[in-house]
Amino acid sequence: MTFTKPSPRDLSASLVVFLVAVPLSLAIAGGSGAPVLAGLIAAAIGGIVVGCFGGAPLQVSGPAAGLIVIVAGVIKQFGFEVATVIFILAGAMQIGLGMLKIARVSLAISPAVVHGMLAGIGVVIALAQLHVVMGDKPQSNALANLRALPNEIATHHAPSVVLGLLTFTILVAWNYVPKRVRVIPGPLVGVLVPTLVSLRMTDPGLARVELPTSLLPHLGIPEITLAQYGTLMVPALTIALVASVESLLSAVATDSLHAGPRAKLDKELIGQGLGNVVSGILGGLPVTGVIVRSSANITAGAQTKWSTILHGVWVVVFAALGATLIGRIPLSVLAGLLVYVGVRLVRVEDIRELYKHRELPIYLATLLGVVFKDLLFGVGLGIVLSISALLFRMSRVSFRRENRDGLTLLHVDGSLTFLSVPKMTTALQALPGAGPVEIHLHTDFLDHAAFESLHKWQHAREKNGDTVSIYEHHDDWYERATESTPKANKTSPADLLARLKGPDAIPSGPGYYLTSSMHKILKGIQRFHRTKAPAYIEPLRQLVRDGQKPSALLVTCSDSRMLPDIISSVDPGDLFIVRNIGNIIPLGGEAANAGSASTGAAIEYAVEVLGVKDIIIMGHGDCGAMKALEKNEPTNLPFLDSWLSNAKPALHRYFVARQSQNGDIADVPHDHAPYDELSQLNVTVQLEHLTSYPSVQARIISGELKVHGWWFDLVNAHVLAYDLGTRTFRPIEDVYDELLTEDTRGEEIPPKTVAGQVVPF
Repeated sequence: MTFTKPSPRDLSASLVVFLVAVPLSLAIAGGSGAPVLAGLIAAAIGGIVVGCFGGAPLQVSGPAAGLIVIVAGVIKQFGFEVATVIFILAGAMQIGLGMLKIARVSLAISPAVVHGMLAGIGVVIALAQLHVVMGDKPQSNALANLRALPNEIATHHAPSVVLGLLTFTILVAWNYVPKRVRVIPGPLVGVLVPTLVSLRMTDPGLARVELPTSLLPHLGIPEITLAQYGTLMVPALTIALVASVESLLSAVATDSLHAGPRAKLDKELIGQGLGNVVSGILGGLPVTGVIVRSSANITAGAQTKWSTILHGVWVVVFAALGATLIGRIPLSVLAGLLVYVGVRLVRVEDIRELYKHRELPIYLATLLGVVFKDLLFGVGLGIVLSISALLFRMSRVSFRRENRDGLTLLHVDGSLTFLSVPKMTTALQALPGAGPVEIHLHTDFLDHAAFESLHKWQHAREKNGDTVSIYEHHDDWYERATESTPKANKTSPADLLARLKGPDAIPSGPGYYLTSSMHKILKGIQRFHRTKAPAYIEPLRQLVRDGQKPSALLVTCSDSRMLPDIISSVDPGDLFIVRNIGNIIPLGGEAANAGSASTGAAIEYAVEVLGVKDIIIMGHGDCGAMKALEKNEPTNLPFLDSWLSNAKPALHRYFVARQSQNGDIADVPHDHAPYDELSQLNVTVQLEHLTSYPSVQARIISGELKVHGWWFDLVNAHVLAYDLGTRTFRPIEDVYDELLTEDTRGEEIPPKTVAGQVVPF
């Protein structure tokens, strides 16, 4: 456990989070059927204990709405004292899970199930707390609450309804007040204003928060027999799993809100477990990481874990000094707050996103299961449906048949597993009864059942005198299964990298050995001829007949680790590629000399003859050319020194930016090695060099041509794009977000909307 020095912003952030946490903790305790002090204990422990021992520095933990339904059921069945034992057991289970370092396994649950569970909990909370708003008590389950609601509306307690509606209205309206006003937390205003209003009411029937006779926490564990412990394990496991998933998802979401240290999930899980153990011993509710309080913490400027810890300290101080204030809060006010929290758990954004990904049925099934049965049933139903959907997607495979001069071709796309055997058998039986057949497999997996079915069909067909040729375009699953032992796993991009290793040296004939690299190349060509060439024959013939019409010119480095075709996933004829050391563009006036003519000729040909619409300059990390340039010393390689002189302007600008801290690329970032920073700056300088070519400059000005600066992060295999607005390299998905989220193929994009466009400097 290490501590950094707190900053003044941690202090101010802790006060903001404290003001958010207190009313929510009181409301959650009331909604759970627990003493209100239990909510404050949990808030304090979530801040102090989890803040000290957890692994997510800026995450704030405390009692959460997502556990209200479970905790309320546990308290109703076992009583509060025994429930605290269940909380302790749940915390111990979380500590065990964290020590086993399996925190990330809990993130494997489908988002549709998680969001459906939270939405179902929200509906249950809202239906139950509506009865409290009406001045009564909630029924035993959601369906009973729904049935009793009309009668409650008819016989409502007017002052309670007024105060509950006032709370709900304030919380809704608070989202629309000016940002400077929203510095005051909405839950605080939503509880404070109606409470002040209630002080003017003289109705004796207005129920308020009941305080215990002693405000000191209850220490200790009630006596429970060993046999009784067995009955407590299922609810404890339920709380442990739900709290863990909610905390870890919140930690991951919190990481996306700040640029500080990333969460250590296993450590965070241990911290959450310790918090629940201590909270249970002191008589508090279970705690989880809470995204609402965490986001408020980060928005308020928190820098370290001290903001979380201090907010817990302020809760302790408030519980000790502000007890009389708590006793004046009407129950209907806290219920109105919980109704708002419950409604907010049903997020329209989640529904829209899941609908887009075709997972809305899983969400709705989970939601309805939680509401009308119970949480375990709803989550279990959601998991079963998500696994079923996964199996369905894995079994999805398409078969497309075509006839070509008496030859029958069958194209197979997808994963061929035992689930797809019936569909494959139907497709094979539908082929003509005689004649040559070609099977083109575009598959990423072929299991034994599918192989056996296809192999038997091939054998039977060939036995009748027909020719059957099987071509594999993604990987040689079928060939390996025929000749030896097939692979056990699906093909992944990592397989491509694994194939680059090869043997050390392979004999190729008497007295001659191929190098491992040449052997790999020749085997690759052999595999290409066997598996991929048939699919390229017709497209290449088309390009020969019609001529090439690439849409873009790509200038990138000669580095062997740069894979422009693979990175961009293009087809033959899409890119006109120029590779040279350092992805350098000689200035237009100098390109005519013999040493630089090749690149200049390629630019002229691409723009004036081929008529490309885009030019891309792509540098990369760990570039040898930039390492040599950054040293600013002769390399003793005269041709290389002469060529690198074309990038000297980038080196000069790099040194100036370093000295003045006022240069390109947002003052030159310091999160990369120096040569990587120079490599990014070099891309922007080469973009300027492009405009020295008259044909390029004229077409940029007319809007016929757009140029882009990209940079390939070799370590993370991710492409960054230069954003002219921020003068930084950012993930390409962010820079081109508008174009990637809308189908703009074939449309003319106005120059001002193209995020990566570069104009003459």
